[in-house]
Amino acid sequence: MSQTTRWVLGAGALAFVLSGCGADGTVTTVGAPTTTIESTSGPGLVGEPTPLVSQLTAAPDSLSSDELVAIARDAQLTVSWGCGLGFTLASADQHVALYLYPASNEATASPVSFPDPTWSGVLVVGNDLLSNHCDDVMEDDEPVPYQIAEWALGAGTLTFDAPADAITRPQSVTGELVGGVVDTPAGPFELEALTIVNDAFGLFAG
Repeated sequence: MSQTTRWVLGAGALAFVLSGCGADGTVTTVGAPTTTIESTSGPGLVGEPTPLVSQLTAAPDSLSSDELVAIARDAQLTVSWGCGLGFTLASADQHVALYLYPASNEATASPVSFPDPTWSGVLVVGNDLLSNHCDDVMEDDEPVPYQIAEWALGAGTLTFDAPADAITRPQSVTGELVGGVVDTPAGPFELEALTIVNDAFGLFAG
């Protein structure tokens, strides 16, 4: 099992000074700009879970379809999980996950335009979705993944550079999804452009 985590900074200020040395040996300092990062909240970010996410954890079957869609819309997909010949990106709390995988071990051509009969592209909502990722043995102390809802991608283009020897020599591959649209009972919604890293592309459980 492998995962790549991209942490999101909720708030802060960045200050820096640019200095350089010219050909004549003089040192030049260029300003001292400050960049302020505004605080944000939502599933997948560090902080208190929203009421809907708390309800998802405590009583997942009590949520309506519209509430599940709202959780998916607000989720911050920031954690890449490596395995197989596709891509998995999830919220840090593992309540929402995006799975992009080929239907067969040979279907690794890029780009992929969803919907595509040779690929599966779905957004899933639930609890502990990645607790047994790329692992065919469930340990006694591991939570069991619990899926509540699943919706297909109605649009989107996935690009990646898959090496020809990935199956015999697993390696890191980066995918980019742009124009992603999730079809839900409450209507479609767009995903932001996403970068997904499979740092074990070609590796399978077993």
